[in-house]
Amino acid sequence: MKIIRIFIILALATAWFAPAALAARHPSAIDNRLFGLWEAYEPATNAVQFDMNQNMRIYLTREEGNRMNLRWIDGPFTLTSNNTIRLRYEVGRKRHYRTFHLSFKSDDELWLTENGRVTKYRRQRGELSERFNWR
Repeated sequence: MKIIRIFIILALATAWFAPAALAARHPSAIDNRLFGLWEAYEPATNAVQFDMNQNMRIYLTREEGNRMNLRWIDGPFTLTSNNTIRLRYEVGRKRHYRTFHLSFKSDDELWLTENGRVTKYRRQRGELSERFNWR
């Protein structure tokens, strides 16, 4: 009798938690639109790449990179259900956290708003622009 109860409890638990586990594995429509390379055109001058492993890379211009002694900044991101994206990265052993509101103006235009300031990005097709692909 106890074994049957245990099997029933396990079956119910599996049925209860399986949809949540499946949803966690499949990216949402916003995630799919976010993945890829974006280049800022107003007012910033950087490029950001979001990948499916929830990592982002911020590419720096030569001037920025020489000033910081970096070519890019890597870090994880999380995307919440209310279109908020949270970035975490390290520069010079100091952790930075930033939160943006994410909005798409079209499939090829992304706006990130932080503290009322909007940075506008365009999707980049192909390779990284020479401005960010320096050695």
